[in-house]
Amino acid sequence: MIKNRFLELYYKNGLDGISTTYLCTYCNISRTIFYRYFDDKYDVLESIEHEYISLLKEANDTLRTFPIRASNNKEELFPFINEVLNVLDQNRLVYKALLGPNASNSFALGLKQQIKKDLIGKFEYDQISRDIDFTAEISAATFVSIYRYWLLNRADLPKSTIAEMCTKVVLKPLYY
Repeated sequence: MIKNRFLELYYKNGLDGISTTYLCTYCNISRTIFYRYFDDKYDVLESIEHEYISLLKEANDTLRTFPIRASNNKEELFPFINEVLNVLDQNRLVYKALLGPNASNSFALGLKQQIKKDLIGKFEYDQISRDIDFTAEISAATFVSIYRYWLLNRADLPKSTIAEMCTKVVLKPLYY
């Protein structure tokens, strides 16, 4: 309950707009109860960020060994992207708060670093000979930007369109 209520406030006000006292009042709990679970508001945010980056990491687990060139069927393009989009969509309100206009950059940077790490593993596995670190950095930043734009500005776009965009913009130049 504390995390959910925190996210509501975080989306509206950002971290600077939340005090522990206000959060406790908003959650209808005492400060003693709050401090039983968290050290401060930063601890709440860090806990949420870690949890939701981990969810996306799990969705990316198929990335390394999935054969990119395996299919030309749009429905089968890059299942790992579809998995990530499913996680984002199922937790849309959380990710909107973590990537929204009042959010700190810590989540987006953490997400980008995790995607970069996953991409480096994939590029090494596939023996991509370009500058792997640079390519993974730019690709990860692009993925985060696409995800952010979709969640915040174009929720009307189907996941298949976002998956196709990720494929065309980020991965297709490397593999085709």
